[in-house]
Amino acid sequence: MASLPLAIVAALVITACVQATTAPPRPFVSALELAPEDPSPGGQFVWLYNPSGKTINLGCYRLRSGRGTVVIRPNTLVPPQSTVTFAPPQAWLRASDQVELVNRSGRVVNRTPMLRDDAGDGRFWFKRPAAEWRFGTTRTYGEGVVRGKIATAAVESCKVT
Repeated sequence: MASLPLAIVAALVITACVQATTAPPRPFVSALELAPEDPSPGGQFVWLYNPSGKTINLGCYRLRSGRGTVVIRPNTLVPPQSTVTFAPPQAWLRASDQVELVNRSGRVVNRTPMLRDDAGDGRFWFKRPAAEWRFGTTRTYGEGVVRGKIATAAVESCKVT
């Protein structure tokens, strides 16, 4: 009789572990340009990739760098397995920088390593799912590319309460 409760506990633990490992994949920073060939405003960019099988809303998420934070416009929908590109109108990345994707609750959901690019030659940092960061050139990947917009003024609907 004593082994029955142990078996139930073991089944619950196994179920909890399986549920924990099958959590839906979260969006992540998949590429960034720190030093564009053309240094005019908007030359820097960040790609965010949605690896999940569902459309996600990145509205009011924040992209934080060593130079500042930009807010993603409300209701920015990213289809499954698609990339969204953000090119802020001002330079907000340094030649050596780290970018964090912060959700609406203020929690960091993804962070790049500290990356450096001072070449200004069209190469940029990119990462494929389950791969290491590489410096070079690549195309976006996934089902499609969405042009995201950065909120250019204070966004009342994005205030964290």
